[in-house]
Amino acid sequence: MSLLISLLGAGVITANAASILLYDIDFGTPPHSVGNLPTTGVGPIPRDTISEIKFGNPLVVASFSDLTDQPLRFDNTDPPVGALTSSDQIQLNLNGLPSNNCYTLESEVVITSTLTSGRIFTIFFDTPTFRAVEFNADGTIDANVFSVIDVPIGNYVDGTKINVKVIVNLAADNWKIFLNNLLSHDGTFGGATQINTIRFSTPTGGSLDIQAGIDNVLVSVGCPDGGGAVGGELIPLDTSALLLAGAQMNAAWMIPVIVSGIGFAIVIARKF
Repeated sequence: MSLLISLLGAGVITANAASILLYDIDFGTPPHSVGNLPTTGVGPIPRDTISEIKFGNPLVVASFSDLTDQPLRFDNTDPPVGALTSSDQIQLNLNGLPSNNCYTLESEVVITSTLTSGRIFTIFFDTPTFRAVEFNADGTIDANVFSVIDVPIGNYVDGTKINVKVIVNLAADNWKIFLNNLLSHDGTFGGATQINTIRFSTPTGGSLDIQAGIDNVLVSVGCPDGGGAVGGELIPLDTSALLLAGAQMNAAWMIPVIVSGIGFAIVIARKF
């Protein structure tokens, strides 16, 4: 059976028209605790834990420079792995969570180092080939797609908090990067069709004189400028894409519905 779905004009929530918060991590207690590794886990959204520690020993600390409310600190002082200095790296998994063409990441970031060259800290978007926001030792910040070319997008001040916001629109092949609420980059995302994970990392093989901190990490799905289905739009769907529960009204149903790949809404549906 197929249905013709008409989204109601009032109270409609679709994955494109409203944000769904996947992660809301402030490294507070509980579930995290000062002096320990960040708590990992899964569970209902929004999650307040990271998915896993990929490398090193990032620590929850009482404060780090401008981050004064129990942030997560990264450094490269862990024992070397072979001939390389170990990085600190954490990962947030997106597979298995509500998905959409649009993803938004927000985080407070602080970098400290006396180095003058090289990469200090990176935020990776794995698609699975990576896109990245890169913080360099000279105080510059780059956007990178496929590790092919670094596009300078702004600057940071050593030891000073910077607010980073990244909005990815897979359907439009676009990502926008905001630094302290100012649009700093608007360009192609390299044709990716999904984002599997987000990682935060210091560099492997880097100097011991690298520290970074993050706090108030938010990850959401849904295009902030709306888009997607709107009130009154008709969308033909096969019922295999739907989870239905509602009351029939003659030849129509009023249904709270989850639409795979689109979102969820209160809808009117009729058979055709």
